[in-house]
Amino acid sequence: MRFIVLGAPATKGSVVSFIGATGRVVTKADNQGLASWTQAVGWAARAAGMRCAPRETAVEILATFQFVRPASRRHRVTPTVKPDLDKLARALLDALTGVGYVDDAQVVKLEIAKVYGADARTTVQVTP
Repeated sequence: MRFIVLGAPATKGSVVSFIGATGRVVTKADNQGLASWTQAVGWAARAAGMRCAPRETAVEILATFQFVRPASRRHRVTPTVKPDLDKLARALLDALTGVGYVDDAQVVKLEIAKVYGADARTTVQVTP
């Protein structure tokens, strides 16, 4: 199953917990765009006809995170800057939980890359 998510991908950043003014514990994620990107991944996967693989099924994922090269950095061949590839992968694996598989522990092979291209997008292929 192959699908494309248009727009810049979000990362699975750090989560910070602290005691707020009311004395209650407050948990805050450092990436505000993660929820909408996670939703976009789910919708793109469902639109492509993806079905959730049963728990006992192993899953392989091939993903390419494509970014637009900044005009000021035309000499840079590859995106060797943030966002970190591992945080992009974590966000994608979590976004596909419940859509492509029951648990991301089912993923037995993961091939990921960051590249520059004409537009920002994430291309994902999920193979049971």
